[in-house]
Amino acid sequence: MGTRPAAARRRPAADRAPESGSGWNGSRPGPRPAVAARPVTAHCPTEGCGQDGSAPGVGGVGWVYARVVGSREGGRWWCSGGCAAYGIALAELRPAGAPVGVAE
Repeated sequence: MGTRPAAARRRPAADRAPESGSGWNGSRPGPRPAVAARPVTAHCPTEGCGQDGSAPGVGGVGWVYARVVGSREGGRWWCSGGCAAYGIALAELRPAGAPVGVAE
């Protein structure tokens, strides 16, 4: 081995990059294809999911109660952990001091 440090023996990143700059798509010409939009969520078919507890049947066995401190959204009951995670994410985007219509 030589006396140069390992970093000096490596080729610069520009030398390792593909010549055409389009190696990400197998060197086919043209712009990068657009990514198809996907819906964020579908409406939950369970009656009462996401309600505050006043709906009938909410809060029984298997239901999840979630409340985010500092959110303008109150605590709500969710039919599953997946729905609760979605509700928590929305509540985190709605801080108590923010005007309505912001971050929605």
